[in-house]
Amino acid sequence: MQRIVWDDLKVFAAVARGGNYTQAAHALRTTGATVGRRIQRLERELGVKLFSHLGSDAHLTDAGRRVLGHVSAAECAIAQASAPIAPEAPSVCRLMCGDGLGSYWLPQFIPAFFERHPHIDLVLFAGHDRYGSKPPLFDLKIQYTETSSQDLVCSHLGTAHFTFFSAKRYVKVKGRLQQLGDLLRHEVLDLALDTSGQGNIAAWAKLTTRNRLLTNMNGALVETVRHGGGIALLPSFASLIYSELVPVLPAVGLPVPIMLCYERETAKRPAVRATIEYLKGVVFNEAMPWFRTTYEPPATAWTKSFAAYVATLFPKTKRTNSDAYSSRS
Repeated sequence: MQRIVWDDLKVFAAVARGGNYTQAAHALRTTGATVGRRIQRLERELGVKLFSHLGSDAHLTDAGRRVLGHVSAAECAIAQASAPIAPEAPSVCRLMCGDGLGSYWLPQFIPAFFERHPHIDLVLFAGHDRYGSKPPLFDLKIQYTETSSQDLVCSHLGTAHFTFFSAKRYVKVKGRLQQLGDLLRHEVLDLALDTSGQGNIAAWAKLTTRNRLLTNMNGALVETVRHGGGIALLPSFASLIYSELVPVLPAVGLPVPIMLCYERETAKRPAVRATIEYLKGVVFNEAMPWFRTTYEPPATAWTKSFAAYVATLFPKTKRTNSDAYSSRS
């Protein structure tokens, strides 16, 4: 890998984007023969075929598409690193978390973060590897359970309590659960990620039941539940986000710690420090009953109290303007 030349990767990217050696050669102001030699050398060093050829056209192979993704990311990083930094240029905090929290919980608090910190930009990416170390391009990582890496600081943000939810329409037809054993007569939807450290629903409940849906996408799981597809373990705050979701066995709660992991030196950067404070003080405030250490079954009063809490995050002037806009609409 040390023998790979960056110029060869640039030639590869030019061919991938141009579709053939001729266009790449024209863009790079060189010859088609030189482009061909560069591609052959790169394929030899990588040990894979990057293109399949049909006539004069060059089509990316599966390996080629993967390499192009890495090269594009590297180009973006180089462009950012070489850009001039103005005194008032925005700071950036790069944040990684599971797609459940990243899609359904964090976005509710991002607008208020932007108001508080107009010079901080966020990069938010999904990641599921709770045992791996922090990727070098990210400053903070929110994950369930503590990491095994000795290089990271991990602090406790709160406790997520998972309980069984289904849609109101499903309850009307199938009824609620009285005990865990009732799962055997219901449509079980499960996440193919060991979020809790105790396996999936069937393993945790010690039941031999089939999964009508097994997915590694939180979005697919939640949407299937919303549309009446069955029952799934979701965070106890799920009904705050979707009113059509109802707990079907609210006495059962599976606690899972939410951890924030980062390198000690990284946390000294102002943008990262401000993001950490916001996550701890606002987004995962343990005054919220669904993040407390002790499990509390979902309650209808949560919706009103949460709406009031979110309203406090915005300046009064903005709430007034928003109300005025709503009345005009």
